[in-house]
Amino acid sequence: MRIFKPLITLSSLTIGLLGIYGMTAVQPSHAAPTRVAQANQNSNASARCPSQNFTRFLAAYSSDRAVRNQFTLPEIQVEKLVNDEEGFRTKTVSIPKAEYRDFTLAYRNGVFYNMLGDGSGIRLTVSTDSRPKSGRLNIIKQGNDYFVKSLIGVSEGNSWLFKRTNGCWSLAADPEAPSP
Repeated sequence: MRIFKPLITLSSLTIGLLGIYGMTAVQPSHAAPTRVAQANQNSNASARCPSQNFTRFLAAYSSDRAVRNQFTLPEIQVEKLVNDEEGFRTKTVSIPKAEYRDFTLAYRNGVFYNMLGDGSGIRLTVSTDSRPKSGRLNIIKQGNDYFVKSLIGVSEGNSWLFKRTNGCWSLAADPEAPSP
């Protein structure tokens, strides 16, 4: 069997004639990348920040799983509470972003919520006060980075650190261990 000169090239397939039996697909030895593949590579290399305003960025991050995936560092530094021979203490551990499950903020209809395990949410009011208050989402600027804390009740809540990298922010840490 002899394959003649290709008639057309589609993506990574080359269509040619096989004798008088019609058309068949063969793998080219030097297929050029398609426009779609090049666009995907370019978009991954230069992710577009949802907003240069951090509160708007956080709203997009909290409401869209794809944005969260794109703007979360590969490893999250998480402060954990451990109880060992030294008693209760905190320890920083590195968790791959695919395994991190403690981002509990949601943004719906112009409002931030701290989501609970049962699927319900507690409405939060945005605040820039550095003294966290219950029922508030405290957003505190630290240089180019932002510390975000939601407080429910007296001591329950969550905190996150977003670091400025490559023209946008990325979730980098969960810096406060839960209360014992």
